[in-house]
Amino acid sequence: MTSTSKKDPMSEATTTTAKSARARKARGTSAESPTPKAGYTTDANGGLWIPLAEVLPWDKNPRDNDAAVPRVGASIVRFGFVAPVCLWPTRNRMVAGHTRVKALRSLLEADPTFTPKGAPGPGLVKVVFHDFATEDDANAYALADNRLNELAVWDDGLVKEQLAKMVASDRVVVGFEEPKVEPVEEPTLPSAEANVRGHKRTLKSGLQLVYRIIVECADEGQQAALMEQFEAQGLTCKPIIS
Repeated sequence: MTSTSKKDPMSEATTTTAKSARARKARGTSAESPTPKAGYTTDANGGLWIPLAEVLPWDKNPRDNDAAVPRVGASIVRFGFVAPVCLWPTRNRMVAGHTRVKALRSLLEADPTFTPKGAPGPGLVKVVFHDFATEDDANAYALADNRLNELAVWDDGLVKEQLAKMVASDRVVVGFEEPKVEPVEEPTLPSAEANVRGHKRTLKSGLQLVYRIIVECADEGQQAALMEQFEAQGLTCKPIIS
């Protein structure tokens, strides 16, 4: 009588895990998150946060993101640091999330106590660790993370439907409206004549004080124009070239 042995699922899983570990060891990488260090902490939902100072950007990042930093910063203030930054632990570098990190740094420069919604404390950034097989793989993913979402298109009708439900400030935060800049009224300056009215003052002793100002001009043409303007207001002007 022939006996058939059943395969143990737990044994198979252990064997597979061991093979994966050997493969990672062979290529010098690891899928495991680095050993938690001082300052590493988790939020209420299990998200991992580490000190921002430990997040090193990719020095060959081809994305110029400076223009987006203020808007991304406003999003972090409004919604929190929702999407984690992708780190490659064995190479100690950031792969994706450069704009979010730059925006968070700018917020902390303005206010070192700034803490995003849901964050365990200030100066921390939410991260996820990922094992890349090669440097080329990590670089390719960094490009894909920035480029692929640009290929999608918007359904204008649905966008308008959602925007109609938002307050004006949120429409600005999500990037569909420009912030309104209130015009700044230039202060009305008194005329030069009013500024120097009573510019001569006679003391009881008979000594007369004269109040003068010296205006530095860019060139001879500006000097002549200002003299004409001031003389029209009844002021006495003397050109000086030194």
